[in-house]
Amino acid sequence: MNKQFSIQIFYPDGDPENVRMVSTKNWTGRILYISRDCWEISPEYKNKLETPGIYILAGKDDENNDDDIQSIYIGQAENLQTRIDQQIKDPSKLFFQNVICITGSEDFNNAHFRWMEAELIEKAKDTARCILKNGNAPNKPTISKPDEVDTKQFLDFALQILPAVEIKAFTEPKALPSISVPDPSPEKKKGLLIGKEILKKKILSTFQQRENVELRQSSRARFVDEKKETRICIIASKFHKNLKNLKGYWFHFQKNQKEFLEGGKQGQNFTLLGLEGNPHAIFLPLDKFLEIENKLPTIINDKRHLWDLKIVEENGQFVLKAKKGEEDFPIPDEYIVELEWNV
Repeated sequence: MNKQFSIQIFYPDGDPENVRMVSTKNWTGRILYISRDCWEISPEYKNKLETPGIYILAGKDDENNDDDIQSIYIGQAENLQTRIDQQIKDPSKLFFQNVICITGSEDFNNAHFRWMEAELIEKAKDTARCILKNGNAPNKPTISKPDEVDTKQFLDFALQILPAVEIKAFTEPKALPSISVPDPSPEKKKGLLIGKEILKKKILSTFQQRENVELRQSSRARFVDEKKETRICIIASKFHKNLKNLKGYWFHFQKNQKEFLEGGKQGQNFTLLGLEGNPHAIFLPLDKFLEIENKLPTIINDKRHLWDLKIVEENGQFVLKAKKGEEDFPIPDEYIVELEWNV
């Protein structure tokens, strides 16, 4: 059971969406949450940050279609104000809407904050609840053992507070409650027009039973087991009657979803494709996707990197359409799962 704790949140301009200052007794740290817009127009807040510390840039970019997944960048600086001013002007950092800064007492120097930066990046990767925008993982600097203990205790308490400023990237996903999947109502039984959310729950329940695994929800569309070895993404598509002259289903599989799956154990990672209006789902193993990814149509530009998964039925078989000049991929029967609805 988690220990109780209390914090004080101060809204200096009365608007929680602009600025939040978080502190508590018996903790030497301070956390400042400030929106990007407020940072640029309210120097009285950022002027408090001419100090070393950790900063987290948080937002959602165009490459991310999962509403529950944040894109974050983690950094440290000897002067937070100067560094964040630089990041504001960086074209690769347009994704973030909020800045979260962690500062401490004078007992903490730049080496301590570099240690925290490395620890946070490592934890973000392990938790698998965000799109981490850091290109490299820095090594932890060498600090004394007593300093390491104190620094870790300081950071552990900061991690407890961060959800109060909209940062959930370091919080372990919770075990799923019992999944109750209602059968389609009588008026919707024909064609199984049951809606994406119910369809996704049924697919999730079927996968857990089939693989004998208990999953935790990392986000609305991403799930992991306790050890993060089994990872799945669930995507659903309606039936398109005119899919670029084809009748079928159309999914966007994104680069960050592929990277999420690659963090699991080989052979235990799947993209689960829900077909609205169809009693089947497709469980596509990551290993198979990696074999054929270069043959699939892609969209790559400054904002997005994704694969178009177009699935049609031809002669009674599901087929994944390849890009022009490549052979289509007939989906093997072992990847096709029948969802048992009581209809």
